[in-house]
Amino acid sequence: VGIMPEGFDSMRVSEMYVPLQPGPNGPGSGFNYSVAGRLRKGVTIAQANAEAESVFAAYKAANPTAKFGTETATRFLSYQEGLARPVKPALLLMLITVGMLLLIACANAASLLLARASGRGREISVRAALGAARGRIVRQLMTESVLLFLVGGLLGVGIAYWTVPALLAMTPAGYLPAQHVAVDGRVLLVTVGLSLATGIIFGLAPALSLSRYDIVEAFKEDGTRTTSSRRSRGLRQALVVAEVALCLLMLVGAGLLLQTFLKLRAVDPGFDAANVLTARMSLQGERYGTSEEINRFYDRGLDRLRQIPGVQSVAVVNAIPMEFGLNMNFDFVETAEVETELMDWRYASPEYFETLGVRVVAGRGLQATDRAGSPRVTVISETFARQFYKDRNPLGQQITVFSKDGPIEIVGIVKDLREQGLSGPVPPVMYVPVAQASDAAIRTSHTYFQSHWVVRAAAITPDLTRRIREELRGLDPKQPITSIRTMMENKARAMATETFQATLLTAFASIGLLLAAAGIYGLIAYSVAQRTREFGIRLALGATRGRILMSVIRQGGLLAVSGITIGALTAFALRRTLQSFVVDLATIDVLTVAAVAGLLLVVALLASIVPAIRAVRLNPVAA
Repeated sequence: VGIMPEGFDSMRVSEMYVPLQPGPNGPGSGFNYSVAGRLRKGVTIAQANAEAESVFAAYKAANPTAKFGTETATRFLSYQEGLARPVKPALLLMLITVGMLLLIACANAASLLLARASGRGREISVRAALGAARGRIVRQLMTESVLLFLVGGLLGVGIAYWTVPALLAMTPAGYLPAQHVAVDGRVLLVTVGLSLATGIIFGLAPALSLSRYDIVEAFKEDGTRTTSSRRSRGLRQALVVAEVALCLLMLVGAGLLLQTFLKLRAVDPGFDAANVLTARMSLQGERYGTSEEINRFYDRGLDRLRQIPGVQSVAVVNAIPMEFGLNMNFDFVETAEVETELMDWRYASPEYFETLGVRVVAGRGLQATDRAGSPRVTVISETFARQFYKDRNPLGQQITVFSKDGPIEIVGIVKDLREQGLSGPVPPVMYVPVAQASDAAIRTSHTYFQSHWVVRAAAITPDLTRRIREELRGLDPKQPITSIRTMMENKARAMATETFQATLLTAFASIGLLLAAAGIYGLIAYSVAQRTREFGIRLALGATRGRILMSVIRQGGLLAVSGITIGALTAFALRRTLQSFVVDLATIDVLTVAAVAGLLLVVALLASIVPAIRAVRLNPVAA
């Protein structure tokens, strides 16, 4: 009956809205709701939370038998905070990285401006001698600096305009709080503001340094040395040291993300992902609302898929590994405890463990004889057994999930699967035969999750994918297949955020490394140019070219070591902060910092070699 304006739901969570009709079968049935409201004027979020806590406490007191999850809490937060909270750490990490890259670039620019200022001593002295006040000289130099930074910023916006779409195409789904990301007027305004600010801040030191020239002394200079170079040398060296320190922090951050990525790749998911395809369907609605209808549908589908050439084994499950599934409370039959613990609940066909190559640790797996009417059974994960049965043998024990369905006997234990992603703790899981899943269990699962066909084949080919799609479409033409992916693709999707962050931060750190190398090269090259006469005299007096070479390289090495030391100390001081941005698989250790430091030192020495070679090739007479 209506169409909402573009961008109404920036998260693109929903594309269709229906009236809320809580109930067994109406739209909106279920237990998970998000509540949104607009505050009255003068009311703060803190006041709203205080009132909500009071209401909730009163409700719990009035309903002592009501069941509440252990994490139940009433807390309102601003819409923007709620929108950004899941991705805030990742975006903050990128913002900090870009800021550090900007500082490195600005330090380079300031160092170049200082070097340029050293060669303009006579020019500024002439201006001062002709009556230019110090303020006017500073304004002129600041204008040049700001113009330089502003043009660079505008060029950056132009480059971003063309590269942002490509970057967005690489971005994993759900990484950004909004999909409408583009270079617009706000981005241009912020960039212009940043360019002006950095131009003023980083152009100030060279301008002030140059404006302090002593006119008489400047005219005495013979063009080969300047007093400005002596004054600004320390500042230029400090800027290069700062560049190296910032670069080390960026490289350490990139190292953490790469560490996380490599460790996630090495995580054992608990199954064999090679040559496994998954196809998903949404089976909500009355047509598949009972266990009998679902199992008839699955049996026909499994028979059709087994006939495809090259297919070795097929199964169905309501949630594949590395993706969240249905979490349920269960009770121990042998005790009087109620709502004992929370676990993940899965239904699966008998061939599920065989299809995924999951090892049965104890007892047996699911079997074809586990049908409706036969004794109700379940197979649990190792974590389930370890967490809830500790030193007891769980085999033969009974639990209940849906109380009306009666007790379920534990008949087997299987190896842990990474059911909720590759990082974080492994949840306790119970697997029940799909043929024994009750109507209530089927409806509850299908309300929140799609069902999955799992196919193991001799080889995955485009023809196999086409045949699977055709057979499932022939099973029910009205039932669309939402996606067909290999299990390796599902694994890559589970690592998508870490992969993207590692790629992006490594790219930023590489740019920072190049800038730091350019800064060291520029400083050493300028130093060599300033010391041309000195080197010529040394060579004329008998100094070896090797000694000259080492003295120049040593200068670059000392700058790098100073920056590395400061950066390493800062990295260890900020260890917890840096580690908070990555999955807890990665840690800052001496080995990581040492590897990064070694890389920086090698790059610094390489950047010093070219100016050093130029120094040793000097003709003493010409110098």
